[in-house]
Amino acid sequence: MQQKISKLKTLPPHYQLFIDEGEILNQLKLIREYLSHEKIPKNNLYKFPFLKKFKEHVTLADFPLNQEVKNLRLKLLIPFLHHQIHQIDFENPQDYLRNIFCAYFSGQYFDFLYCFLDYLNTKNKNKITGPSSEQKKYLIELKKLLIQFPLMQWIDMNSILNSLPKGLKNPDWLPLGLAKKNIYINFQTNFVVNGKTIKEQERLYLANRQLFDDFLITPLLLCQLFFFSSFGILDCAFETDSNHEPVKIFQNDFLKFCNHLKAVRLTHLGAFVLNITNQYQPISPSVLSTEVTLSEDILLVTLNQPDQALQYFFSKIGRKFSEHHYILDEDSFIKSCRSAEGLEKTIIRFLSYCPPTLPGIWQQFFDQLKSRINPLSNPQAMIVLNLKQTPQLIQVLTEDKILKSLYLRVEGYRIAITKKDFPLFVERLSKKGFFIDEKSIMFDL
Repeated sequence: MQQKISKLKTLPPHYQLFIDEGEILNQLKLIREYLSHEKIPKNNLYKFPFLKKFKEHVTLADFPLNQEVKNLRLKLLIPFLHHQIHQIDFENPQDYLRNIFCAYFSGQYFDFLYCFLDYLNTKNKNKITGPSSEQKKYLIELKKLLIQFPLMQWIDMNSILNSLPKGLKNPDWLPLGLAKKNIYINFQTNFVVNGKTIKEQERLYLANRQLFDDFLITPLLLCQLFFFSSFGILDCAFETDSNHEPVKIFQNDFLKFCNHLKAVRLTHLGAFVLNITNQYQPISPSVLSTEVTLSEDILLVTLNQPDQALQYFFSKIGRKFSEHHYILDEDSFIKSCRSAEGLEKTIIRFLSYCPPTLPGIWQQFFDQLKSRINPLSNPQAMIVLNLKQTPQLIQVLTEDKILKSLYLRVEGYRIAITKKDFPLFVERLSKKGFFIDEKSIMFDL
């Protein structure tokens, strides 16, 4: 029977807490700028070299892990924010956070959390996920669960696990009956024979409810809770000296860390992001907006105060002249972009940081930049045809005025025709006594 969520009156004194207190809001713009300009490795987001470089620019407290799972917070934050870089406009950090999680609960970009369940294998090598409509059902149930959390009150994890609704305990895309035969864990057993250690690989199928819960349902839910905590939506309490292991024969760092999570609580920021409340007042003192001044004589940008995000942004598209001054030119601006779309997005972001009215020199600068976008085009999509070297055909093509207007001569006995004009060309040539089977010409109109 499903139980009600119960509050904890106090936490044991030895629990370690992870409380963001709005820290993420002060870093979101910088993180967004970093992910917009740095080359992001497609299959290497979780690797140490990338995370090390990222941490040189962005400072965020991690979960209290005792080195068991390093950089877990960044591993949850970065892929999600990277996916959202150009999806949603950035007005202020709390509204941006609210908007990206609105998109998240609609079923967008849910699969990335499965990277933390990579110890699970399937017979048919498919992902352990289902259609977006079924994922959305899961996320709707999850949001309903979060909304039940009392504001700023600690909740015991056992209480949460015991109160899971059917939609979270039995995902539509992965019933227990299917998991029993298709999902397994590889593990290694060692045994000694005649003084030699023999290693043997074995499979453990999720063949009963206990294994199904321990290795799929509970870790997936906990991964969601860590994900929300990474953004300050939840606070967490950990018992880092816990010795409990789910199954002794199997070791996984993420699962080991999961077992340390003992309590969570919904924050004021979380209530705002989940649309429980309509306003959020940042805990940290509000910082005055940085004023960006554009010189009327040269391409010089001046900031009136230190601002990590803007300093990073302007250092990428220009040359740092002094602590708060940056000189731009076309080459430095374009060098920071890897595509026409990237250039357009960077221009839009630049304009969002600046006064609404641009000095003339800056208007000319951006006109010149925009002229570099897609300078080459092929609006008519030409096709090239080989000609049979017959006198009758050559005579018709060179003397008929309508046919001559429909093609261009190409080196050798070839002509180029636009796909748009090809049917008219065939029709006209047919009237001149030539028979053309269009199926014999291998291209798509």
